[in-house]
Amino acid sequence: MWGVLHRWTTVWKSLRLAILGAVVTLTAPNYAVADIIDFEDLNTRKNFVDQGIADDYKDFQWGHSTSAGLAGAQIPSTESKGWASATTGSPASGSPPNNVQGNVYAWNWDSVQSLFIKFGALYDVESAYLAKLSATEGATNQAESVQLFGYAENGTQIGSSSVFTLTNTLTQHTISLNNIFILEIRASAPSKFFSVDNIALSKSSVTAVPEPSSIAIIGAVMLVVGSLGRNRRRIDHRR
Repeated sequence: MWGVLHRWTTVWKSLRLAILGAVVTLTAPNYAVADIIDFEDLNTRKNFVDQGIADDYKDFQWGHSTSAGLAGAQIPSTESKGWASATTGSPASGSPPNNVQGNVYAWNWDSVQSLFIKFGALYDVESAYLAKLSATEGATNQAESVQLFGYAENGTQIGSSSVFTLTNTLTQHTISLNNIFILEIRASAPSKFFSVDNIALSKSSVTAVPEPSSIAIIGAVMLVVGSLGRNRRRIDHRR
């Protein structure tokens, strides 16, 4: 009898620990891991399409639109327009903006009005460095300001940043767009150039909700554990 009781007690404890572990796993939040897109691995002056990376750079899709908003966007870009890289040694035009964070920065090739990033999951965009295209070019073709917008997976706009006035110096701006699936960086007008560097972002910290099937499994295991508990009490009583 003591051997049977010992076995039931061991099984009971193991199952309780297993259920606790399952519940913690299913309900634990996905904590954000910060990342910086600094473009330093793109040491060339070329658009993303011609580099062959518009559909998978950093595991995201990179697109553009010649007008404001998501409706006319091409994501990922298939034309030689939109996202491009440039370096301090081979700038987009004239002299590079001041304060490039490293050696490489990004810009809007062919002066498309909006640049897009489709993340494929929910992300928080925390900040970015923004500036005009060049420290030496005149104001005619350079954007006066940019604004950032966040969209849900279904294309619904769910947030926007402040309007950021641009200078010749890449300046860090707080974006604070959370739980977005698509990011738009929009110039103040069509056919105006701007620069982007060091986009800080992280996967959204969204608490996972157990799927119905997972809840059913936990319920079934709890029924088994309850039955084992009753059997253990019967053994205790008989002893």
